[in-house]
Amino acid sequence: MKNIKRYLAAVLALLTFLSPINLAKEIETDAAYAIYDYSTNKILYGQKIDEEIAIASVTKLMTALLVFEKIEAGDLTLADTYAYSQEELNLYMYGSDVGIQLGQKVTVDELLQLLMIRSSNSSAQALAKLVSGSEAEFVKLMNAKAQALGMTHTRFINSHGLPIIATDDQNTSTIKDLTIMVKELYSKYPQIIDYSKNAEANLNRIGIHIKSTNPLLGYKTVDGLKTGTTSRAGKCLIASATEPAEGIDLTRRVFTFLFGAKTDKERMNVSRDLIDLALDDYVYKRVIGTDMTFKQDLDPINFDQESLEIIPAHTLDRLLDKKNLYKLEVIHNDPVEEDIKAGDLMGKLVLKQNGEEIDAVDLIAKTSVKRSPMLRRWWKKIKSWF
Repeated sequence: MKNIKRYLAAVLALLTFLSPINLAKEIETDAAYAIYDYSTNKILYGQKIDEEIAIASVTKLMTALLVFEKIEAGDLTLADTYAYSQEELNLYMYGSDVGIQLGQKVTVDELLQLLMIRSSNSSAQALAKLVSGSEAEFVKLMNAKAQALGMTHTRFINSHGLPIIATDDQNTSTIKDLTIMVKELYSKYPQIIDYSKNAEANLNRIGIHIKSTNPLLGYKTVDGLKTGTTSRAGKCLIASATEPAEGIDLTRRVFTFLFGAKTDKERMNVSRDLIDLALDDYVYKRVIGTDMTFKQDLDPINFDQESLEIIPAHTLDRLLDKKNLYKLEVIHNDPVEEDIKAGDLMGKLVLKQNGEEIDAVDLIAKTSVKRSPMLRRWWKKIKSWF
């Protein structure tokens, strides 16, 4: 009876490993925004993520994606050049650009730096013509790519994001669609960060010094990604930042999205709050490791040893919201009466969030244990009666 009680006491072993903390900031804006966690491919927090928005120069991320695809296919190199035409010079009077002269040759690498650091509209158009021969053909490619990715609420009319002056028609999308594009771009071409992380750059070959349009560079671990501004889109920013995971060799990356801020100050402050919330209120960690061990009590009649070590069958890594209470609960299977082999299923280790099960890992026997011989079992059973 004593052993049975000990077994029952072990059935529910609670391990509290993360208690709730009140860290969350209030995001105060009418603009559309979101926090996207790349490690889990989830939007953690946001508003108006399905509403149609003008995306201004954030368009240039799709332009960069198609350029990298062309390079990967071997049809373009970073050293290839483009000679600026009057079409590029015509964009100088609109938005963000740089003073490259008519006929001046610029490499693809330089164009990408101009695109991602300075948000140059002319470089977007130059890259479009390098890839497709004309911007009109490149726009077809942009829309085809958007559809192939499942960006069903996205429409492109040009490679740079400027509005059509006569009609104010602009490239449009939703935050949910843009998370798909960002995931595709970063997962396949992480070098996009190398182009977006610099606050300034000297393009010595063409004699140009550029400064980034991203106001968040230098804040915490922000290393990208892209700004945008038009009268209809408002002040926009997709920002990227990282933090180390806990208990695992992995760097967590997050992207924050803000579209429709009314002022530069609002864009700066709200984007900072989103980065703070993403990094401070969430943690990616190894919740269950295979080095963890638990005790499974054994029936003293059927086995000569009192207990057996059981271990998780595999690791479990999760993103956790620090505002919630998390516990690990050991659930044992019914008592075993036959031989136990190493690797046999003995129960499960359950992860609970605020009392609700959200994940589980099988618990298996660490070693093999033979059942007591029949005569010994009989003898132990007789002794237990007295």
